[in-house]
Amino acid sequence: MERLQRNAYGEQSTRRARLTIGALGILAILIAGIVALFSLYYADQGHRQTVQTLQDLDEASREAGTAQVAFKRQVQEWKNLLLRGHDAQDYTRYRVAMQAQSERVETALAALASAPGTPAALAERASAARALHERIQADYEAAAAAFEEAGRRDPVAVDARVRGVDRELDQALDALAEQLRAALGKALQEARVAAERRYEALHKVVLFAHGLGIGLLALLLLLALRDPGGRKPVGRG
Repeated sequence: MERLQRNAYGEQSTRRARLTIGALGILAILIAGIVALFSLYYADQGHRQTVQTLQDLDEASREAGTAQVAFKRQVQEWKNLLLRGHDAQDYTRYRVAMQAQSERVETALAALASAPGTPAALAERASAARALHERIQADYEAAAAAFEEAGRRDPVAVDARVRGVDRELDQALDALAEQLRAALGKALQEARVAAERRYEALHKVVLFAHGLGIGLLALLLLLALRDPGGRKPVGRG
């Protein structure tokens, strides 16, 4: 009788152990799934933020490049005006072209100064470059007006009025474009490193949670292979 009671008690204990371990295994698997989902969510959020940062920096870099190229073309149109502007029609054409490039410079620098991807220090330099460009444009306009008033006959004397005024801005725009390209390159490298770290962290978390679940299920299977009393069968003696 006592032996039957012990066997019944052992069987109940084993059943409870199996149920507990089974429940823990299922819970571990559920936790692994939940952790994986949250990890994927945060990885996706990090990826989206990284992509937005890179897009903003790329936009700022392109605006700097636009300003850089447009100002060089503006200076070239000024040279065209002096060399070929003795004809009234050509004078008007080159002056309009010069004004169009000037507006492109203004628009690009304004966008660069206010772009979310422009670092604060470079945004200040973009604003300073824009103010400098406005002064240079005023000098060009005054020189072009003087050239027209003089009958468009003495380009050398007119050019002397603005000789070298473009150099400071040209160098500033080149530096801005180069610094933004460098910032974009650095951001791309940091994005790659951050993505690798997020992947490694997610991989470790998921492996740990699944390993825990598999371990508990293996323990449950081991108990299931034992006899209800938890004892190995013995041979007859």
